[in-house]
Amino acid sequence: MNLTMAQGSNVKRVEAVKNQTKDSMEEQLNSKMVIEKGIELRPAEKLKPLCKYPWRGMKVGDSFIWPKNYTRMEMNKASNAGRNFCKGSKDCKDWKFSTRKVDGNKIRIWRIR
Repeated sequence: MNLTMAQGSNVKRVEAVKNQTKDSMEEQLNSKMVIEKGIELRPAEKLKPLCKYPWRGMKVGDSFIWPKNYTRMEMNKASNAGRNFCKGSKDCKDWKFSTRKVDGNKIRIWRIR
């Protein structure tokens, strides 16, 4: 038996074991789930704010320091976070933010419009 045939049969065995494991896991999950009727829906808890940055409270000219030190990746994250906030918010579509490296190793974000 050459090496490629042995590898091929091993791959088939591994796939068979994965399929058996997946099937048995699905059976276990389905056997533990019970549909119940008449359970009262309790009131929703107050959710924490969706955004961990102070975008909504900012006026033109306001700024804050990004919580992580400057790297090119963190600068991109800061820019994207402001842009994504504006995309997802109906009343903030025309807002603009600007990011700059400040004080050597910090990132500051300004609302400019």
